[in-house]
Amino acid sequence: MTEQHHRETGNRDLQGMILESSEIGSFLDALTRLAVQELSEPGEEILCGITLLRHKRPGTVASSSQAAQVTSRT
Repeated sequence: MTEQHHRETGNRDLQGMILESSEIGSFLDALTRLAVQELSEPGEEILCGITLLRHKRPGTVASSSQAAQVTSRT
């Protein structure tokens, strides 16, 4: 698979997640899982966490796994 094809597939996955998510939290959860899927290597899974802070709105936290959630709290 070429890098260009891989990039196009990732873009379609990302666009689909945006269109299917009715809330920012569910989109960010899906984004963390996609990042782990795309960036992890066999035997070396990465952890991904995103914290979104917005003016005068509650923060939103997303994690790719329980381990990522625990790590982001420290």
